[in-house]
Amino acid sequence: MGGWMRIEMKRALIKHNYERPGLSQWELAAWAKVQFKLKKAPAQNSL
Repeated sequence: MGGWMRIEMKRALIKHNYERPGLSQWELAAWAKVQFKLKKAPAQNSL
């Protein structure tokens, strides 16, 4: 896809984090990279 996260993606990331509160930021970033087909995992300030 691309390198930028759209609002819909960020909302899905927030929902995923809410449903799985034990995940680390690294795990969330890895999930987002795969889920949204990003070139790189999102930066910490995007999480």
